[in-house]
Amino acid sequence: MKSFILLLPVWIAFLSCNTDRSADQSAQPQQQEAAQALPASQAHPVKADIVAYSPLEVVVRAAEVTAAKGASFCLPITVANFNAIIGMQFSLHWDKQLLNFQEVKNFNLPKMSASNFGANRTSEGILTALWLDEMLKGATLKDGETLFELCFVAKGNPGQSSAIKITDQPTAVEIINARDQLLNLKAVAGKVTIE
Repeated sequence: MKSFILLLPVWIAFLSCNTDRSADQSAQPQQQEAAQALPASQAHPVKADIVAYSPLEVVVRAAEVTAAKGASFCLPITVANFNAIIGMQFSLHWDKQLLNFQEVKNFNLPKMSASNFGANRTSEGILTALWLDEMLKGATLKDGETLFELCFVAKGNPGQSSAIKITDQPTAVEIINARDQLLNLKAVAGKVTIE
């Protein structure tokens, strides 16, 4: 319960920051990840081939897709070992020069909505996420199930690619289960390749 109490002030701060649209415009450095891109038609929940190594570890994975320049597309964020989770928070990063953020959709947790995401820095390639199970019962998803989807317009040139990273900047990573255990995150970066 102590971890949940720590999350509550962060949730309140997140909500107040979510409405502040005058965010610092400093750019975050983007690193490219080497990975094989999949056709956009295969941008659906991935197989659970990334297995958590411990019961106290949750896997969060961004998919790998290709998209034509100027095309709108959505990229799933999937999970594994997501058992009885009552709260989570983390940040997502992408190359702002190559991808124009549109929306977050297809939420797969109780009462999760766009309001659980801090979109005030998406022009910098940063989106923060924070969700709490108000009933404190815990939500469980099957391995490979979609947590939510990120939607973009590809604005880079053919051959360019952007990593989609799950990070602890600016929002620290925290995942807590119904047993009040602070879990480790195994973040698996995805990739968008422009064709």
